[in-house]
Amino acid sequence: MEKQKNFNKFMSISGLPLGLIFSFAIILPLAGSPIVIYGPPVQSSGSQGICPGSFSGYNIYTKAPPAWGWVPATNTTVFTAANGGQRTDARIQFYGLNGDSGCNLSSVTIPNPPASPQYIFNIYFRSNPPPTTNYPIILTGFKTNN
Repeated sequence: MEKQKNFNKFMSISGLPLGLIFSFAIILPLAGSPIVIYGPPVQSSGSQGICPGSFSGYNIYTKAPPAWGWVPATNTTVFTAANGGQRTDARIQFYGLNGDSGCNLSSVTIPNPPASPQYIFNIYFRSNPPPTTNYPIILTGFKTNN
């Protein structure tokens, strides 16, 4: 009984149980849930093979150091990057840490299981001018943090 009395003393502030003061929920996105990332387009023309082909601008979606790229979530089987904006001239490209890559119109799918532990994503804009405001990409099957 004495142990319970001492425990209750530490678990209260001003006589109120802590559960009444600190009653809250923490909501985190589920692993593999879509993540929308915004990035500023770079106006720069160039060309890279068939896909993306010629372009007038691009976005590179990577993480700030020391992280390199986006990590595939565990217990997930679908890994995609999709155009999150209104541009119909966008081409999506991915690069994996182990050298795997892919490019397609409007979205790309990384094979399951992923060949790399991390990925970066690019959006290329084929028409001129590229967007002048932050442009979204939607990642599905990736962690929000490393």
